[in-house]
Amino acid sequence: LTALTELHLVQTEVGDEGVRALAANTALTELQLNFTKIGDEGLKALAALPVLSSLGLGYHAALADRFFSDAGLRALVFFPALDKLVLPSFIDLELRAALSRRISHVSG
Repeated sequence: LTALTELHLVQTEVGDEGVRALAANTALTELQLNFTKIGDEGLKALAALPVLSSLGLGYHAALADRFFSDAGLRALVFFPALDKLVLPSFIDLELRAALSRRISHVSG
């Protein structure tokens, strides 16, 4: 699986431990983790993906608990290749603006 470039794990039970295991696959360019249990530690682990350019973290607040914090999301500005990010719709507008200054396409 080390050559895998795209992975969609939408609506799964994947959390921080699973994401840490995924981080060994440094060829990943797109990762969809909408409606999962990824938290701040999982977000930090994703920083090991040097070519990750698209990341989906969206979900509807009424349907899921939030597992990551604003601080965890702020760490995404340090991801070197990230240019597309899908966030939950309820993310603070100030945080969304800060992420948009570094990441070309922020939606959700």
